[in-house]
Amino acid sequence: MRRWRSYIEITGFPLKVIFLASIMLGLGSMILNPNFITLVGSQDTISLSAEVMRTIASSIILTFPLIFLMRTVDRRDDDPMITVAALISYLTLHIVTMFINTGAINSVIFRSPMGPMDLATLGTSTITLVNPIYTGLIGTLIIFFTTRFAYKITRGRSAYSLWNFVDRQTSLIIWSIVFAVLGGLVVAYTWPYLVQGIMSIYNFIAHDLNNPINLSIYGILDRITDTLGLSLWTRKLFWFGELGGSWSDAFGVYHLGDVGMWTGQIQSSLFNLGSGKLITPYYILNIFCMPAYLMSIYQTYTDKMEKRKIRGFIFVACTASILFGTTLPIELFLLFSAPLLFVFHLGYTGVLYALFGALKVQIGYAYTGSVIGASPGSIFDLLIYLRNPALQKSLLVILLVGLVSALFYLAVSTYYYRKVAVNFITVSEKDSMVEELLDCLGGLENLKLINSSVFNLTVQVHNRDVVDFHKIKHHYITRIVESKAGYALTYGACSHILWMDIQHRLKELSYQQSA
Repeated sequence: MRRWRSYIEITGFPLKVIFLASIMLGLGSMILNPNFITLVGSQDTISLSAEVMRTIASSIILTFPLIFLMRTVDRRDDDPMITVAALISYLTLHIVTMFINTGAINSVIFRSPMGPMDLATLGTSTITLVNPIYTGLIGTLIIFFTTRFAYKITRGRSAYSLWNFVDRQTSLIIWSIVFAVLGGLVVAYTWPYLVQGIMSIYNFIAHDLNNPINLSIYGILDRITDTLGLSLWTRKLFWFGELGGSWSDAFGVYHLGDVGMWTGQIQSSLFNLGSGKLITPYYILNIFCMPAYLMSIYQTYTDKMEKRKIRGFIFVACTASILFGTTLPIELFLLFSAPLLFVFHLGYTGVLYALFGALKVQIGYAYTGSVIGASPGSIFDLLIYLRNPALQKSLLVILLVGLVSALFYLAVSTYYYRKVAVNFITVSEKDSMVEELLDCLGGLENLKLINSSVFNLTVQVHNRDVVDFHKIKHHYITRIVESKAGYALTYGACSHILWMDIQHRLKELSYQQSA
């Protein structure tokens, strides 16, 4: 568990990158949104800039698994060669899948892992290559472990071995490529079975998309695949494919998929025909749930200066979520920092899909021409739909469910950071952690000031000579940093719980001394 908690520090930079990319993507999509254009108008220069912005952001999101890999693989050793080896291995794995691809699996799983750069152009006139299998974060995990293993077996390599003309760094590259080739073979031959399993679930869901249970399963799978970087599966098959349904307009034109049908029906001024059911919960998640969760994070900060610093970020993040949605980076943050809350988020998403399916509340979004750059759940879609009498009831239900969801998310996440984040199985874990911490700090009497944030405890003491962090033996703390301001102790999501317990003990001590 300690290792898992340490990943949030390592993954901080990739999460910031994808958060900025999500803002760029959402801003570009918002400007190109037909509903936004209807409200504020449009200019060619602005539209071109928005398209460029969206393309750049989409490319960053596509290459996020690689960015994530290059940051996390060198988490302890500060050796730049392991990052180079990881990059070469990542490309090697995907290139191998180009030669062993089979037509038996759905074409939506093929995509260049380098964003706009198509590796299929490496083919010759005699060998026809297709795009490699896009593995998302699954491929990242494979290369992470193989590269780390290659680094481990070459780190202690002696210069006096039989192959002494091959230095340690070259040996690392060679072994990384060998393991990546093996990983590519495993992916190429096992991926069809994974796809077949997923497709069987998709076909079960598509058999009756009006069933709330099917919609619930779809909602959970949608968020899981999006978090793993495999969202294109769901979007191509359900949003714009036959699995999402089909509809023929008055001119005999077929519109495939839930989003495709909604787009065609809106253009024909038709509503309540069953489309939009796969998009409706996005409005709740983006406009209500994610801002509520961010507010719970803000509450974990107790230092006034730190609260002022984080306040600007919380405002920007909430605004971005409401305007164009930043669900993915927040979900990744949840996955690495609070897995239990991530599971709650998946479950509640499934509940939303089932609820709206049962209530027949369906609001789609205006498609802007990019599958990867799609950002459903925009506030501007709701604003433009306010003028439509046929959607008034659905909008009212969304508002009511959204307010309840915001309060529920705020309550659950606040309770998690105040009660559950230490250990929801072993109740006495918190007491032992606090006792151990106070012992190494010289007791309650030696505490001068203590504050918490979402991951850290910041402690100031009267006498530093009695501080001994070697007494800390538990597996929760991941880092200790000493500075003039005091000690920054990284405990992860349970930091605020420990702060509350110590504050309670300080009040009791003050009461006893005053008595």
